[in-house]
Amino acid sequence: MFRSLLCRTGLAALLLGAPAGLAAQELTLSAKSGDLKVEGTLLEYDGEFYRVETEFGPLTVDARTVDCAGDGCPTPQETSARFAIAGDSTVALPLIEAFAIYQGAEVEIITGAEGAQTVEIASEAAGPLATIELAPQDDGDPYSAMRDGSDTLVFSTLQSPDPARTQVIGLDAVVVAASDVNPVDGITMDQMRRVLAGEISNWKDLGGSDSALTLHVANGDGSFQDRLATLGLAPQKGVAVQEHARLKDMADVVANDPFGIAVLPFSQLRTARPMGLRGSCGMYNAAKAFTLQSGSYPMTYGLSVTRPAKRMPLFAREFLEFLRSPQAQAVMTDLGFADMGIATLGLDEQGQRLANSLMIIGKEVPLSDVREMTGIMSGAKRLSATFRFQPGSTRLDAQSRENAEHLAAGLILGNYADKIVYLMGFSDGDGRARQNKSLSKKRAEAVQAALIAAAPDGSLEDVDFRVHGYGEASPLVCEDTAADAEINRRVEVWVKDREE
Repeated sequence: MFRSLLCRTGLAALLLGAPAGLAAQELTLSAKSGDLKVEGTLLEYDGEFYRVETEFGPLTVDARTVDCAGDGCPTPQETSARFAIAGDSTVALPLIEAFAIYQGAEVEIITGAEGAQTVEIASEAAGPLATIELAPQDDGDPYSAMRDGSDTLVFSTLQSPDPARTQVIGLDAVVVAASDVNPVDGITMDQMRRVLAGEISNWKDLGGSDSALTLHVANGDGSFQDRLATLGLAPQKGVAVQEHARLKDMADVVANDPFGIAVLPFSQLRTARPMGLRGSCGMYNAAKAFTLQSGSYPMTYGLSVTRPAKRMPLFAREFLEFLRSPQAQAVMTDLGFADMGIATLGLDEQGQRLANSLMIIGKEVPLSDVREMTGIMSGAKRLSATFRFQPGSTRLDAQSRENAEHLAAGLILGNYADKIVYLMGFSDGDGRARQNKSLSKKRAEAVQAALIAAAPDGSLEDVDFRVHGYGEASPLVCEDTAADAEINRRVEVWVKDREE
């Protein structure tokens, strides 16, 4: 029993170095069950495991299973976890505070002379739990903070250099914003670029009233400005603009300016209204939480956390796990992001989708395919969890891996018991329709395999999966760019009550 919690020197490689200041003194580790004791000299302690030199040789003991007595026991200060978070503190801090509440602990924020912040977390019962340094964000290369081998988590909206060590915790998007009183509800990317170039300066050219528009721009948040430049959405020199120091200040002004227009992150909209995007073929996409969660809104991107290629302290690992919890996701929603939870949408709320399908019937897509597809969707609910793959591979992208974890957990818990779970694959419009239909079904089969792999063996045996491929029968966006084609290449999840 207790012996199984001890391991020889081979497992000691799992341990990190001992905290500075641990002296070679005697201690006694007593099993909480009271049936065994280990005496010896402490060699290492990482906050999770003791490594003790005993008369039998070095032993490793799980600290959660024993009580420690003696001068060699590490003090609370020595066992407190220490790590850093690099990124936007306005996101990291609320999540840390929520985690502390979840742990029954309190938070103290210490601001240094140059504005650097340190977060101390402690509980009355356990004493100091963690010290977290909040490192300033490097807009040019946020991942530089973890390349020195330090215990650093990186919060960033930029693409991670290591997707396997990255988890997406919230979703954002580039949106065009206006006042709620402005009747214009949509704009094309080309039109917005012409606004930013000064070629369109009146709302009548966008389908509105004969009124001069006011272009608002913000100078803060370098990473967002870089994203706009990459998309060709940066204002051109010489164009008349109203400048703002911060994005949230600009959002408030635009919300109250009936003739204002701006490009903002979805998370910073506040009370401004997002305008939908129209493609060159006439398809329309609204910016709302579901379209971000399902990846169907163009210019959606994730806020992710990347961990270093080393074993981090237990407190940090538990924090990463907490970020997947409903409590953490509620914080992300409060911050303005679309969360990673699974929402539902009925076919009756997707009129634009049906209109898109009607636009392509008869080209290469037979009416029978659309009828079969809509027959399944009728009376069903689409889940926001949508699956896409890394370019040129059958590996799920970072957001889809998170979706697989969330959906598998929901299936295990019985959230969709007594329902049919349809996995419906779709393709872009490139290539022959017959081949696309076959490929889209193979992708749906790959998603089924990923869901089963994400769950304990046999736990999804009772789930009634139905796999279909419909190729290019239901495009979400016009394929004006390669990124648009990626949006259309997806696997959707629909759930429907079983017929009695």
